[in-house]
Amino acid sequence: SEFTLMEIPLPSIEVQKELVATYNGLKSLAEHNEALVGPLSNACAALITNCKKTYRCIPIGDSLEIKDQKNKDDIDYEIYGINKEKTFMPTHADTNELDKSKYKIVCKEDFVFSGMQTGRDVCIRLALYDDTKPIIVSPAYTTFRVINPHVLPKYLFLHFKRQEMDRYGWFLSDGSVRSNLDWDRF
Repeated sequence: SEFTLMEIPLPSIEVQKELVATYNGLKSLAEHNEALVGPLSNACAALITNCKKTYRCIPIGDSLEIKDQKNKDDIDYEIYGINKEKTFMPTHADTNELDKSKYKIVCKEDFVFSGMQTGRDVCIRLALYDDTKPIIVSPAYTTFRVINPHVLPKYLFLHFKRQEMDRYGWFLSDGSVRSNLDWDRF
């Protein structure tokens, strides 16, 4: 009975037809673009693979530096985490009475890495921060940055996003109940 009392706006039939056509067109466009994601991702992976054959390779570790900048001044930055899609997400944790001074500051072009659950999720939990407004992340995360002026952070991130890298991270995981990939092995 409550459902039948619900109200909706009622434009003319012509406007309703336009709205339905617009919705269906946008839905079709979204579905078409979604279908392109797989082939485009494969093309990007092939491009990176081709780079390995074309250009000289360097060890990644020589281009990185751990960045362990704590929020000592207890600034009220937004708190984020990272997910297995390699993106940042606002925390879902209860942050009341949280000591934010122990959290790590993340700035533009900083990487955040979490070795926890790497084996379980068959992926390396890692993200590249691309905003200009600093955020903070859990002290359990490892933060690092590129120090080699000949390596773009976004280019390095392309390599980290590849399934090959995730499989390798899974292989390197310790295989314990929580399947951890510690920084030294990473």
